[in-house]
Amino acid sequence: MLQVLRREFLAAISLTAATQVAAQERQPELRRVQAAVDSFARLPVTSSCFIATDHPTPWTVGHDPGARLFVGSGVKTFILVAYLREIEGGRLTLDQQIAINDDVRSPSSPVFMKLTGTTEARSVLEAMIAHSDNTATDAALKAVGPERVRDLVREAGLSATHIPNSTRRMVSYLAGAPEGVDFGWEGMERMAHGQLAGRHGPR
Repeated sequence: MLQVLRREFLAAISLTAATQVAAQERQPELRRVQAAVDSFARLPVTSSCFIATDHPTPWTVGHDPGARLFVGSGVKTFILVAYLREIEGGRLTLDQQIAINDDVRSPSSPVFMKLTGTTEARSVLEAMIAHSDNTATDAALKAVGPERVRDLVREAGLSATHIPNSTRRMVSYLAGAPEGVDFGWEGMERMAHGQLAGRHGPR
């Protein structure tokens, strides 16, 4: 018994020593990251960042990580992960057909802007990530469900992060629609032709 305890003690000491050595070896690397964050913080714009690592030792650095900012296409990563989780759960598949039409069409869609029909989910996800296609984003978000994505965001500890039900609804809001109102694809087209939107829709 004494021998076993001695081995465990020696193993713990060795692990602690190795961890300390690893931490010391990483100091130059961590100082470079800190310097990069400090440089980022000096930019003449509103900015925020947070970096965390837990291997081989926990370490974090950030600049105003609680600031509320518009993250743009960063949310598409969460939509992809939420969809892949649904595949793992057997509720969705990569080869199922997803509709592409005016119900999900959204501005800034280099792949699906002028296409109508159905296509495999893998093509939708690829267009969303590889080309940042907003129509693909809204189609994928509709298939997986916004609440699934919000659950994933909360699970990641991002309690201050919010996502819209669709990119088109967000564009509508930015154009003057009340929160939760979607001007529809017809409204998007009218805005593209210079007709400004207000609280009651494009005019």
